[in-house]
Order: sequence, then C-alpha cells, then structure tokens
Amino acid sequence: MRRFPDTRSGLNTLEYNTLMLIKKHQVKSRHQLLGYCLHYQGYYGFVELQLERMINDLSLFYDQTEDALVLNRNGHLAIEHQKNFIKALAFDFQFGGVNKTDFQYNKKENKLIKTIVNAH
Repeated sequence: MRRFPDTRSGLNTLEYNTLMLIKKHQVKSRHQLLGYCLHYQGYYGFVELQLERMINDLSLFYDQTEDALVLNRNGHLAIEHQKNFIKALAFDFQFGGVNKTDFQYNKKENKLIKTIVNAH
C-alpha cells in the first residue's frame, strides 16, 4: 500500500525516503544517491533503472550544485507533509494494472483511498 502516494505529500514511501537521504547525508551526485537508494530501499526490489527514473522524477524537490544535492523549498514542503504534490508527480506508472495516482495511501487509516481527481 505504501507504494502508492501518501495523502499528505503525494510521495510514496520510497520517494519520501529518497528525499530524506538527501536531507540526512551529504549526497554529492545523483549517482551517489542511486547507490544509497539501492542500499536502503529495503524490500521494494527496484533495480537501478527504476530507481534512476524515480530520482530524475524527484528533481522537482532538489537542486544540484557543484558539490551536492540539496533539498529546495518543494523538497522541504514534501517531507514535512505541508503540501501535496501528487499532480506534479503524475506520471504513467502502474502497479499490477492500476495507475500509481489512482489511489493514495492514508496513513491514519492504514488503507488506500481513491484519488479524488480520478473518482467517477
């Protein structure tokens, strides 16, 4: 269920954890971030290409300087659950035939709910 976007930020758990890696560590490049993601992804089972695509999609939340990747304002808003970025992250990604953005994970209720913009 946590592979779906969180109702508070629009990020799924893996995306959120990736931004937290940028915040907590001095990540010098996307390549180093990819290494961290591969090491810390847990049971998600993503391969390099999937994680690389996710890191590129998350570029809305960080800036790349000569020395490091740093969270920008959007990144801080997302990890603090101050703004929902589901529309900005809406890309065609499916889990078992279901679009990622069709449902969101409600942490308080520990269940998936239908995304309002996609409700019929």
